Amino acid sequence: MRSLLVAILLTGVLFSTAIAQNYNPFGPLNRVGPEMVLPQSLGQGGYNEFWNYHFYLDQDIRVHITFSAVDFGAFKSPVNGVRMSIQNFDGKTWQVSREYPIDRLTVNERQFQMRLHPERNFYFEGELPNKHKVVVAFTKDGTTYSVDLDFTDIQPAIKWGDGHYGLTNGGLTIITHIPYARVRGHIGINDKKVNVTGTAYMDHSWQFESSVKLIHSAYKFVSHENAENWQVMYFILPQAKGDFPTVGHRIVRHDGSVRHNGINMITSHKNAKIAGKNVFQDMEIHLGGDHKLMLTRTVDREVHTTFGELGGLSRRLVRTYLGGEIIDFRGSATLSENGTAVKGEYNFLVID
Repeated sequence: MRSLLVAILLTGVLFSTAIAQNYNPFGPLNRVGPEMVLPQSLGQGGYNEFWNYHFYLDQDIRVHITFSAVDFGAFKSPVNGVRMSIQNFDGKTWQVSREYPIDRLTVNERQFQMRLHPERNFYFEGELPNKHKVVVAFTKDGTTYSVDLDFTDIQPAIKWGDGHYGLTNGGLTIITHIPYARVRGHIGINDKKVNVTGTAYMDHSWQFESSVKLIHSAYKFVSHENAENWQVMYFILPQAKGDFPTVGHRIVRHDGSVRHNGINMITSHKNAKIAGKNVFQDMEIHLGGDHKLMLTRTVDREVHTTFGELGGLSRRLVRTYLGGEIIDFRGSATLSENGTAVKGEYNFLVID
């Protein structure tokens, strides 16, 4: 009898520990002040902070820009940087990155501006949701890049509860600063410049452990119809084993009304290779109760590796030290619910 009681108590402890390790926020969606777009983690050990912009342009061009501030610990000194891809510009996909020592980062609180280098044009600025702007302009390896985009019709920044998503190693905070906005400006590479219009999405996250050590993979789906009708989904798979439990959210605005769900589990999946890598092709996603969604990749457009610009030996050394690298897979997808499919864009992040 005593052994049975111990076993029951131990099972309860293990179960509660597992729940505590991976969990979603609680409560309603909350508005976020414009000051939260600025760095939130600098000065704390092991910070990893990211501002992820996704632009879906009417000219059939897609631009993905990630600003970052990262403390690598003993591996190297902290840096801030930018990683950018431009799909289907002049018939090609362009991928490039730059980084600077963290002490080059400048913040202007009055302008809600973060600039990677005081003498370079890598910055975002503007008091959300009233205005916002992103500029990335530089030359690297003989190629000149110019991105200058102004935001309008910006939907308010939101977070679920306190914004903290619990994972085994502490978790991360996610704020959706721009669930939907219109953009206008230009994209230029070398001597060619294209005036563009379209929509944009941006999320901001921070954590105190490298993503390589924190998660197995992460999944985004964005569908933009107009300011009154859009949906964004962002969920994380900590480990690809067991019942595939996840943390994350789906936020939907339909005819002006906003609702949200937690994403608790990938209940089934099928894989298909992209560039030799096994990546989920179809995922059945559990939202709670009997509520399920099906996310399906339909068109694969891009594979973007974190250390793709490094030479073979340097890349292997970095991968070995960090335990892997981040690979972004991007393209078009559909999200099906109760027989109705919505088209959108996917961004799957996989640790390799």
